[in-house]
Amino acid sequence: MLAAKDSKGWTELNLGVEPMTDFTIAMDSDTAAVLPGGASSLAGDSARVRGYLSDHGGPLFRIEHPA
Repeated sequence: MLAAKDSKGWTELNLGVEPMTDFTIAMDSDTAAVLPGGASSLAGDSARVRGYLSDHGGPLFRIEHPA
């Protein structure tokens, strides 16, 4: 992860520098709160996600559950 930011009740984990073409992982604040150290502690680390990919101003995985 290159960067993590909190915005309007959501946490976004950016996997690249260009938001229109690089992947972003998004989760609501309740989901992010169960992660040890919060989602922002994942910046600079690796993560495995699965689910559906959507196009929301660029490729986006929305995390519904931390498991």
